[in-house]
Amino acid sequence: MRFPTRIVLAALSVVVALAPAVSAGSPFTDEEISIPGISNLDTTESTPTAPAVQPTSPVPPLQGDPVGMGQPTARDVRTSIKLINGYLSAGDLDAAIARVKKMREQAKGVNDLTQVDRWDMDLAEKQVIVGITTRIVERLAQLETQAKNLTTPTSELVAAIAELRKLLQALRDLAGNSYDAFLVVIQTRLDQIASSFTYQRDLALLDQQINQARWEEAERTLRHLKGIVAANPNLSSLNDQVKLYETRIVRAIVGEIRTGLDEVERLRQGGDVRRLAAAIQKVEKWLLVLERMDLPAYRDFVKQAREQLNKGKNDLQVDANQVNIPYLSMHNNSWVPDSSCQNTCLGMMFAAYGIKISPDYLSQWVGFRQTATPMGAAEVFNHHAERSKVPVRARGQIVKFAEFERLVKEGKQMIVYGNFAPNHAVIINRFDGKAYDVMDPGGKWNQQVNGTHDKNVSGAHQKYDKAAFDRAINRDGEVWVVTFEKSN
Repeated sequence: MRFPTRIVLAALSVVVALAPAVSAGSPFTDEEISIPGISNLDTTESTPTAPAVQPTSPVPPLQGDPVGMGQPTARDVRTSIKLINGYLSAGDLDAAIARVKKMREQAKGVNDLTQVDRWDMDLAEKQVIVGITTRIVERLAQLETQAKNLTTPTSELVAAIAELRKLLQALRDLAGNSYDAFLVVIQTRLDQIASSFTYQRDLALLDQQINQARWEEAERTLRHLKGIVAANPNLSSLNDQVKLYETRIVRAIVGEIRTGLDEVERLRQGGDVRRLAAAIQKVEKWLLVLERMDLPAYRDFVKQAREQLNKGKNDLQVDANQVNIPYLSMHNNSWVPDSSCQNTCLGMMFAAYGIKISPDYLSQWVGFRQTATPMGAAEVFNHHAERSKVPVRARGQIVKFAEFERLVKEGKQMIVYGNFAPNHAVIINRFDGKAYDVMDPGGKWNQQVNGTHDKNVSGAHQKYDKAAFDRAINRDGEVWVVTFEKSN
């Protein structure tokens, strides 16, 4: 049954007028009840109230309540409502947010709240939520203006962004998922603004990397800088400067490739297999960097360089360095098993090299976000391999599909990310020319993109058809992989 608005408002005004005054037994301080907007609270008068119905078992004191103040009562909740309104009147939104959280805790231990009390609580909470959203919109508009002015100190932008992120978190805490769409829009724009003022730091870093001939790092910084400029029209004037940096980096990398190819050719004639393998690996590294830059003017050069490099590979017997990988099922994990495929794959590789790190340990202490990318997963593996003094290092890469096929033909065991099920990871054990031998932590895959797994069937050494597998891992011509190599 719904009451007319005028009746509800009248009832609310009566309840506020008749609300019991704060007594010496209240958990609220004099400072809290003296803020502007709630000076009508009388701390000297005590209005008798009906005894509350006691719970069958004692409720433990709320954490943070003053010692000896007793359990919260309906009176305390009503006082919190007045405090919230007072804080809002005084413009102290932070205090209002904190009081809403405390009011919710108080209400959990109170059994004699009336329906009108609960309406009052709901109204107070909604007023605070409206205050938060209003403040977010205002602050974002101010931040937009600051970000457009390239002379704005970075410290001011950082402080403004920190305040907005704090407000966004407060909205999540109080409103749950009711404001998800609003939060996504604001967070996206906030991230764009946050990245826009990092370009100055990146320029300084890029100069340093170029001056020190750290070309691979310079390429990564340049890629990040290009993304910032592309996403921010206000920085479009930097395009010419970015292109100059790109030209310097490309020329240096092409020089490294040409020098490396000359070394490969010389070593082919000399028959030094160990040094030939090292030279090939070095050229491969630079070719991957140049391919990642995806510059049309250098595509023919990359093609010719790979053809020349393949001649050296034909003279080289590659040791696959395969290890016995024990199978682990993600469904046996305790920590969020349905989301732990990548951690389970890492757990299998740790076990293969004798490192005692379980999937549950990774899920509990590392989480899932870092290992959701090949670069992050490789960092986690290398950290524990180094601590365990195991001479194996992982390398997370996003490679072209042709490069992935090359790795497979060389017999590389690797973690591969794909859409077997959405955002799933498996381990390729070997390839026989028609099917992949796979350690699938999810069980047996139905070989459909974004498909399903039969978790009642072991995923150990599952044979997946090459065409179906390739469709699942191909991300617009690229593949996410983590490879493993013995280190010196």
